[in-house]
Amino acid sequence: MHILTFDIEDWFYLFHKTDGRALEKWDLPSPNLERNTDRICQFLEEKNLKASFFWLGSEAKRYPELVRKINALGHEIGVHSFYHIKVNELSENVFRENTSKAIETLEDISGKKVKAYRAPGLSMNEKTLWAFETLIDLGIEMDSSLLTGQFVDNKRIPNQPFIADFNGLKIREFPISSFPFLNHSFNYGGSGYFRISPYKFLQKRITKSPYIMSYFHPRDFDLNIHRKISGNPYLKLKYRIGAENAFQKLEKLSEKVNWISLEKASGQMNWCDAKIVRL
Repeated sequence: MHILTFDIEDWFYLFHKTDGRALEKWDLPSPNLERNTDRICQFLEEKNLKASFFWLGSEAKRYPELVRKINALGHEIGVHSFYHIKVNELSENVFRENTSKAIETLEDISGKKVKAYRAPGLSMNEKTLWAFETLIDLGIEMDSSLLTGQFVDNKRIPNQPFIADFNGLKIREFPISSFPFLNHSFNYGGSGYFRISPYKFLQKRITKSPYIMSYFHPRDFDLNIHRKISGNPYLKLKYRIGAENAFQKLEKLSEKVNWISLEKASGQMNWCDAKIVRL
Protein backbone atom coordinates (compact mmCIF):
# COMPACT_ATOMS: atom_id res chain seq x y z
CA MET A 1 0.00 0.00 0.00
CA HIS A 2 1.72 3.16 -1.27
CA ILE A 3 -0.23 6.37 -0.62
CA LEU A 4 0.50 9.64 -2.40
CA THR A 5 -0.52 12.91 -0.73
CA PHE A 6 0.14 16.62 -1.19
CA ASP A 7 -0.15 19.38 1.42
CA ILE A 8 -1.36 22.45 -0.45
CA GLU A 9 0.26 25.52 1.03
CA ASP A 10 2.34 28.27 -0.52
CA TRP A 11 6.10 28.49 -0.01
CA PHE A 12 5.92 31.14 2.73
CA TYR A 13 4.09 28.92 5.24
CA LEU A 14 7.32 28.00 6.99
CA PHE A 15 7.80 27.27 10.68
CA HIS A 16 10.47 29.89 11.18
CA LYS A 17 10.70 33.33 12.75
CA THR A 18 10.00 34.82 9.31
CA ASP A 19 7.10 32.51 8.58
CA GLY A 20 3.67 32.88 6.99
CA ARG A 21 2.06 34.21 10.18
CA ALA A 22 3.80 37.54 9.64
CA LEU A 23 2.79 38.14 6.04
CA GLU A 24 2.81 41.90 6.43
CA LYS A 25 6.61 41.68 6.77
CA TRP A 26 7.06 39.86 3.47
CA ASP A 27 7.43 41.40 0.05
CA LEU A 28 5.39 38.61 -1.54
CA PRO A 29 5.94 37.64 -5.17
CA SER A 30 3.10 36.67 -7.49
CA PRO A 31 1.60 33.49 -6.03
CA ASN A 32 3.19 30.41 -7.58
CA LEU A 33 1.13 27.78 -5.77
CA GLU A 34 -1.29 27.46 -8.69
CA ARG A 35 1.47 26.89 -11.23
CA ASN A 36 3.21 24.29 -9.07
CA THR A 37 -0.05 22.47 -8.25
CA ASP A 38 -1.03 22.44 -11.92
CA ARG A 39 2.27 20.71 -12.65
CA ILE A 40 1.44 18.07 -10.06
CA CYS A 41 -2.01 17.55 -11.58
CA GLN A 42 -0.52 17.18 -15.05
CA PHE A 43 1.92 14.58 -13.76
CA LEU A 44 -0.88 12.63 -12.09
CA GLU A 45 -2.97 12.71 -15.27
CA GLU A 46 -0.04 11.49 -17.38
CA LYS A 47 0.58 8.61 -14.96
CA ASN A 48 -3.15 7.92 -14.48
CA LEU A 49 -2.80 8.30 -10.72
CA LYS A 50 -5.14 9.53 -8.01
CA ALA A 51 -3.84 11.26 -4.90
CA SER A 52 -5.05 13.05 -1.78
CA PHE A 53 -4.68 16.84 -1.47
CA PHE A 54 -4.67 18.29 2.06
CA TRP A 55 -5.70 21.92 1.69
CA LEU A 56 -5.30 24.92 3.94
CA GLY A 57 -8.66 26.65 4.17
CA SER A 58 -6.99 30.01 3.57
CA GLU A 59 -5.44 28.75 0.33
CA ALA A 60 -8.72 27.21 -0.79
CA LYS A 61 -10.34 30.62 -0.46
CA ARG A 62 -7.58 32.13 -2.61
CA TYR A 63 -7.77 29.39 -5.25
CA PRO A 64 -11.32 27.98 -5.28
CA GLU A 65 -11.12 27.07 -8.97
CA LEU A 66 -8.02 25.00 -8.29
CA VAL A 67 -9.86 23.10 -5.56
CA ARG A 68 -12.72 22.43 -8.00
CA LYS A 69 -10.29 21.32 -10.69
CA ILE A 70 -8.56 18.82 -8.39
CA ASN A 71 -11.92 17.53 -7.23
CA ALA A 72 -13.17 17.19 -10.82
CA LEU A 73 -10.06 15.18 -11.71
CA GLY A 74 -11.10 12.61 -9.12
CA HIS A 75 -8.55 13.38 -6.41
CA GLU A 76 -9.42 13.41 -2.73
CA ILE A 77 -9.79 16.74 -0.90
CA GLY A 78 -8.59 16.68 2.70
CA VAL A 79 -8.07 19.43 5.28
CA HIS A 80 -4.75 20.76 6.58
CA SER A 81 -6.15 23.42 8.99
CA PHE A 82 -7.06 26.97 8.01
CA TYR A 83 -3.97 29.08 8.77
CA HIS A 84 -1.22 26.41 9.11
CA ILE A 85 -0.66 26.89 12.83
CA LYS A 86 0.58 23.92 14.84
CA VAL A 87 -2.01 22.17 16.99
CA ASN A 88 0.04 22.65 20.16
CA GLU A 89 -0.04 26.42 19.63
CA LEU A 90 -3.85 26.54 19.73
CA SER A 91 -6.37 26.23 22.52
CA GLU A 92 -9.02 23.55 22.11
CA ASN A 93 -11.65 26.17 21.24
CA VAL A 94 -9.48 27.91 18.66
CA PHE A 95 -8.49 24.57 17.15
CA ARG A 96 -12.16 23.70 16.73
CA GLU A 97 -12.93 27.07 15.14
CA ASN A 98 -9.90 26.87 12.84
CA THR A 99 -10.59 23.32 11.69
CA SER A 100 -14.35 23.77 11.36
CA LYS A 101 -13.85 26.88 9.23
CA ALA A 102 -11.41 25.03 6.96
CA ILE A 103 -13.73 22.04 6.56
CA GLU A 104 -16.72 24.24 5.76
CA THR A 105 -14.69 26.20 3.21
CA LEU A 106 -13.52 23.07 1.41
CA GLU A 107 -16.94 21.41 1.44
CA ASP A 108 -18.62 24.55 0.12
CA ILE A 109 -16.13 24.77 -2.75
CA SER A 110 -15.87 21.07 -3.65
CA GLY A 111 -19.43 20.02 -2.86
CA LYS A 112 -18.03 16.92 -1.11
CA LYS A 113 -17.71 15.84 2.49
CA VAL A 114 -14.18 16.23 3.85
CA LYS A 115 -13.15 13.02 5.61
CA ALA A 116 -9.36 13.30 6.01
CA TYR A 117 -7.14 15.57 8.14
CA ARG A 118 -3.42 16.24 8.53
CA ALA A 119 -2.00 18.47 11.26
CA PRO A 120 0.38 21.29 10.27
CA GLY A 121 4.01 20.56 11.04
CA LEU A 122 3.28 17.00 12.20
CA SER A 123 2.17 18.59 15.46
CA MET A 124 -0.06 15.76 16.67
CA ASN A 125 1.58 14.19 19.72
CA GLU A 126 0.77 13.02 23.25
CA LYS A 127 0.10 16.62 24.31
CA THR A 128 -2.43 17.25 21.56
CA LEU A 129 -4.41 14.00 21.55
CA TRP A 130 -7.47 16.00 22.62
CA ALA A 131 -7.63 17.16 19.00
CA PHE A 132 -8.81 13.69 17.92
CA GLU A 133 -12.03 14.21 19.86
CA THR A 134 -12.64 17.47 18.00
CA LEU A 135 -11.82 15.95 14.61
CA ILE A 136 -14.22 13.07 15.14
CA ASP A 137 -16.93 15.46 16.30
CA LEU A 138 -16.41 17.50 13.09
CA GLY A 139 -16.92 14.40 10.93
CA ILE A 140 -13.30 13.54 10.17
CA GLU A 141 -12.88 9.79 9.67
CA MET A 142 -9.18 9.53 8.74
CA ASP A 143 -6.07 11.20 10.11
CA SER A 144 -2.51 11.27 8.77
CA SER A 145 -0.61 13.29 11.36
CA LEU A 146 1.46 10.78 13.31
CA LEU A 147 4.83 9.26 12.40
CA THR A 148 5.64 5.57 12.29
CA GLY A 149 7.98 4.76 15.16
CA GLN A 150 6.86 7.83 17.09
CA PHE A 151 6.08 7.28 20.78
CA VAL A 152 2.72 8.68 21.85
CA ASP A 153 1.68 8.11 25.46
CA ASN A 154 4.32 5.35 25.66
CA LYS A 155 2.85 3.61 22.60
CA ARG A 156 5.02 3.15 19.52
CA ILE A 157 3.16 4.10 16.35
CA PRO A 158 3.17 1.05 14.03
CA ASN A 159 4.31 1.07 10.41
CA GLN A 160 0.81 0.39 9.12
CA PRO A 161 -2.67 1.90 9.14
CA PHE A 162 -4.44 1.38 12.45
CA ILE A 163 -7.39 2.52 14.52
CA ALA A 164 -6.47 5.19 17.05
CA ASP A 165 -8.62 4.93 20.18
CA PHE A 166 -8.72 8.05 22.32
CA ASN A 167 -11.04 7.81 25.32
CA GLY A 168 -13.23 5.34 23.46
CA LEU A 169 -13.43 7.51 20.33
CA LYS A 170 -11.95 5.88 17.23
CA ILE A 171 -10.39 7.31 14.09
CA ARG A 172 -8.56 5.63 11.22
CA GLU A 173 -4.89 6.60 11.36
CA PHE A 174 -2.51 6.48 8.39
CA PRO A 175 0.89 7.41 9.86
CA ILE A 176 3.62 9.04 7.80
CA SER A 177 6.49 6.68 7.01
CA SER A 178 9.76 7.28 8.85
CA PHE A 179 12.64 5.57 10.60
CA PRO A 180 14.83 6.71 13.52
CA PHE A 181 18.06 8.47 12.60
CA LEU A 182 20.28 10.30 15.11
CA ASN A 183 17.41 10.60 17.60
CA HIS A 184 15.20 12.09 14.91
CA SER A 185 12.45 10.71 12.69
CA PHE A 186 13.65 10.59 9.09
CA ASN A 187 10.47 10.94 7.01
CA TYR A 188 12.10 9.64 3.86
CA GLY A 189 8.85 9.29 1.92
CA GLY A 190 8.23 12.98 1.42
CA SER A 191 9.14 16.65 1.35
CA GLY A 192 12.66 17.70 2.40
CA TYR A 193 13.74 14.20 3.44
CA PHE A 194 12.74 12.92 0.03
CA ARG A 195 14.60 15.77 -1.68
CA ILE A 196 17.91 15.07 0.07
CA SER A 197 17.76 11.26 -0.22
CA PRO A 198 19.55 9.48 -3.08
CA TYR A 199 17.21 7.91 -5.60
CA LYS A 200 18.60 4.39 -5.15
CA PHE A 201 17.95 4.59 -1.40
CA LEU A 202 14.37 5.78 -2.00
CA GLN A 203 13.73 3.14 -4.64
CA LYS A 204 14.90 0.31 -2.42
CA ARG A 205 13.21 1.57 0.73
CA ILE A 206 9.88 2.53 -0.82
CA THR A 207 9.39 -0.28 -3.32
CA LYS A 208 10.14 -2.97 -0.72
CA SER A 209 7.96 -1.51 2.02
CA PRO A 210 4.40 -2.92 2.28
CA TYR A 211 3.19 0.45 3.56
CA ILE A 212 4.28 3.96 2.58
CA MET A 213 2.56 7.24 3.38
CA SER A 214 4.20 9.96 1.31
CA TYR A 215 3.64 13.70 1.51
CA PHE A 216 4.81 16.60 -0.64
CA HIS A 217 4.25 20.33 -0.97
CA PRO A 218 4.11 22.29 -4.22
CA ARG A 219 7.22 24.18 -3.06
CA ASP A 220 9.20 20.91 -2.97
CA PHE A 221 9.34 21.06 -6.77
CA ASP A 222 9.69 24.84 -7.18
CA LEU A 223 13.03 26.07 -8.51
CA ASN A 224 12.15 29.76 -8.31
CA ILE A 225 13.70 30.72 -5.00
CA HIS A 226 12.40 33.93 -3.44
CA ARG A 227 15.18 36.35 -2.56
CA LYS A 228 14.41 36.22 1.16
CA ILE A 229 14.90 32.47 1.16
CA SER A 230 17.98 32.51 -1.07
CA GLY A 231 19.51 35.09 1.25
CA ASN A 232 18.92 32.96 4.33
CA PRO A 233 21.32 29.97 4.45
CA TYR A 234 19.18 28.08 6.98
CA LEU A 235 15.96 28.39 4.97
CA LYS A 236 17.77 27.65 1.72
CA LEU A 237 19.28 24.48 3.20
CA LYS A 238 16.07 23.28 4.83
CA TYR A 239 13.56 24.07 2.10
CA ARG A 240 15.48 24.23 -1.19
CA ILE A 241 18.19 21.57 -1.22
CA GLY A 242 17.42 18.81 -3.71
CA ALA A 243 14.46 20.61 -5.29
CA GLU A 244 16.04 20.46 -8.76
CA ASN A 245 15.80 16.65 -8.81
CA ALA A 246 12.75 15.99 -6.63
CA PHE A 247 10.17 15.82 -9.39
CA GLN A 248 12.31 13.54 -11.54
CA LYS A 249 12.75 11.17 -8.59
CA LEU A 250 9.01 11.06 -8.01
CA GLU A 251 8.40 10.39 -11.71
CA LYS A 252 10.92 7.53 -11.75
CA LEU A 253 9.46 6.00 -8.59
CA SER A 254 5.99 6.17 -10.10
CA GLU A 255 7.10 3.70 -12.76
CA LYS A 256 7.76 1.16 -10.00
CA VAL A 257 5.14 2.04 -7.40
CA ASN A 258 1.35 1.91 -7.67
CA TRP A 259 0.46 5.12 -5.84
CA ILE A 260 -3.11 5.45 -4.55
CA SER A 261 -5.11 8.03 -2.63
CA LEU A 262 -5.81 7.86 1.09
CA GLU A 263 -9.49 7.37 0.31
CA LYS A 264 -8.77 4.32 -1.86
CA ALA A 265 -6.34 2.91 0.70
CA SER A 266 -9.00 3.15 3.39
CA GLY A 267 -11.42 1.29 1.14
CA GLN A 268 -8.90 -1.53 0.71
CA MET A 269 -8.44 -2.02 4.46
CA ASN A 270 -10.22 -4.68 6.47
CA TRP A 271 -10.89 -2.44 9.44
CA CYS A 272 -12.55 -5.19 11.44
CA ASP A 273 -9.12 -6.83 11.76
CA ALA A 274 -7.09 -3.64 11.98
CA LYS A 275 -4.72 -3.04 14.89
CA ILE A 276 -6.17 -0.82 17.63
CA VAL A 277 -3.80 1.54 19.45
CA ARG A 278 -5.22 3.12 22.60
CA LEU A 279 -3.74 6.57 23.07
